[in-house]
Amino acid sequence: MRFWEQANPCCTSFLFYQITLCSNTAREYKLELVVDVIGVGLKWLTLPLTARCMAPALRVLDPVVWFGPCCLKFPYTEKVTLVNDSDVRGCYRLLSQEDKEKASAWYSSSEPSGIIEAHGSVQIPITLEAQQLGECKATAEVAVFGREGSPLELHLQCIGHGPVVCVQPGEINFGTTRVLKDKSKRIHIENHSEIPAPFRVEMAGRGSCWRIEPCEAVIQPTSEVVVTVTASLDDTKEFKGEVKVLVENGRTIIIPVRAVGIGTTIVTDKNLRSELNLKSHFSCSPCCCRFTVTNRGRRAQRLYWSTESVSTAGQSTGGPALRGKRSKNASRSRRRGSPVFKVQPLQVDLRPGQSAEMVLKGCSSTAQEVKERLLCYATVGKEIEKKRIMQVNVTCSFICPAVQISSTAMTFRVEKQPSDVLTLQYQPLSVKNVCSLPFSIVLHLEHPFRICSKDQQPIPADSKPVRLDAGEELNLCIQFNPAYEKDLHSRVAERVLRMRFKEHPHEEQMIVRGEVYFPNLDLESEFVDFGCIINDTEQELRMEMTNCGPIAAQYHWSLLTDRQLNTIRFKPSPPKFKRQSSKKEGEFLRRYSKAESVEELTKTPKTIQNSAQKPADAEDSPEAEVLPCPAVEPQRPVRKRAWRRFSEVERPKPGMQEVFDVRPLWGELQPGESHTVTFTFFGHANIVARTTALCHVQGGPTYQVVVAGEASPLATNWMWKKWTEGLSADDDLLKSDED
Repeated sequence: MRFWEQANPCCTSFLFYQITLCSNTAREYKLELVVDVIGVGLKWLTLPLTARCMAPALRVLDPVVWFGPCCLKFPYTEKVTLVNDSDVRGCYRLLSQEDKEKASAWYSSSEPSGIIEAHGSVQIPITLEAQQLGECKATAEVAVFGREGSPLELHLQCIGHGPVVCVQPGEINFGTTRVLKDKSKRIHIENHSEIPAPFRVEMAGRGSCWRIEPCEAVIQPTSEVVVTVTASLDDTKEFKGEVKVLVENGRTIIIPVRAVGIGTTIVTDKNLRSELNLKSHFSCSPCCCRFTVTNRGRRAQRLYWSTESVSTAGQSTGGPALRGKRSKNASRSRRRGSPVFKVQPLQVDLRPGQSAEMVLKGCSSTAQEVKERLLCYATVGKEIEKKRIMQVNVTCSFICPAVQISSTAMTFRVEKQPSDVLTLQYQPLSVKNVCSLPFSIVLHLEHPFRICSKDQQPIPADSKPVRLDAGEELNLCIQFNPAYEKDLHSRVAERVLRMRFKEHPHEEQMIVRGEVYFPNLDLESEFVDFGCIINDTEQELRMEMTNCGPIAAQYHWSLLTDRQLNTIRFKPSPPKFKRQSSKKEGEFLRRYSKAESVEELTKTPKTIQNSAQKPADAEDSPEAEVLPCPAVEPQRPVRKRAWRRFSEVERPKPGMQEVFDVRPLWGELQPGESHTVTFTFFGHANIVARTTALCHVQGGPTYQVVVAGEASPLATNWMWKKWTEGLSADDDLLKSDED
């Protein structure tokens, strides 16, 4: 070791140095301390140094250390005392363990080295971990610094053991347990040791009826784990078993378990054990419920099915919009107590694990609430006695389709004025499903009505049925064609709107009525017959003409003059009757001037209409003769029958208007108003006349009245004979005619 220090040459000074010796080997030292003066010379001053290093002899107070019972791989600490009996301090170190993989115990120390003062002692902490069950030994070595040779030995000993586990309860009894239904019990596993306790739980033998969760776990020190044992029995008998708790590096604990199965191992794919609500279903159609039964037991079984009636409601369950009349025998449609539903097949055999499809089917002809009980009996294995294994309360509400229609009846009314044009008429119609089931409807309506969509587009008659869900509303409109006939007569069309259901035979109906009014008249008769009157006289006949419609009617009359049906001809004059007394004849004529019988007018009017292509009035035709119109319409005359004698002057062949006359020729009738029409026949000598009087209504039809009459002198001869005979009956007749 070399030290350098520069001294001050102007003054005397001193430097102090400290020399330390630290020996790592026990031996003697002989050294020199040399001082070199810079600029003067080397080794100017030499100081000899001598020293001797020695290691104390340390000892272990108790070389055998007993740790006692130790949990596996858990550290336990004990202290070892080292003693220094020498006059110098000693240094020690605990040597590391070699071949730890093969050692039964591992040791270590939190203070592996240190210094022991002279004539002192020190406690070294030694930690030991047992690596196997049973007796464990390990030798630890403590080396003393400076002493070569054998180190100090420490003999470490312990007994290794696993975790200490306790299980509660020691026995599990499930008692009576419903088969195929889980029933659970708990097991509490406690760890009373200081190390984690891995464990595994299993059933002894074949434990298919038992389930354990969790089947394995680790219990932390001084804690517990809950294990659930679940019984899932598959037969109606007693089951026994054992639960094994296998603790790693610990003992195996066995817990006996017991359970008795009750119930049935027949299961279905639907919940048929208590209630089966089939909800609503349309009557008159079969209600089917299919389900599958499976034998999940260990033995074969034979099933027997039956149904029995509980109660049947007597009132219809249809909605308020559909209340059809129930037949008096509706409640007697089936025998009292006879069930509606039946199961097919009634008997079935099932092996373990086998399934069969069953059908529960029922139908009711009336709307009613049905409550029935479905029963199932079974024989298990070789047993003979039947046991009821299933009871299901079946409920079904048989209903009729119920709709709510916006109106119970629909009426179209068209009043056509002469200047109007007939167009299609529309009215809205809505149909709402007010029952709890969807259905499909088909609407049918005959001409002149049509069913249209809400935007007035016609729906084809062969269109598909319309489906309405519960509460859904269908908006339509009804079309009416008032020009479905080409004449001008007032008419009424009445049809039935039929609403048929695809799911039910019930049918809803609604009356659809279309009224079309033209200016129309009601004539009292279609034939006016004057009979035979005396030559050169005239006769008047009256009939009522009424406006029975809601529109004012303007009319005028004309006569047809065609050659075939409307004719005027003359009969040959008969031989003249020789008068006996002109005075008597004059008296007879005077008495009979207001008496002549004519046929009563028929009460059934008949009209003819103008052609649709040529609606011109008859007076425009060359075959119609227009009667002259007076300047002022005559007042309405009173109905009467009269004759007036014409002068016996030779005349040319008369025209049709000189033979017949109609008054008034024109007029207007308000709704409900009546007029009297007067027909006049002028009896020219020996004439036979027939014509057709046409009543033309503006904007309406043309009515036809056949008018006929003849004149003859034979009537005078007949009356003269009656007068000469002096029959009182004729006098009475004349008196009644005058009245």
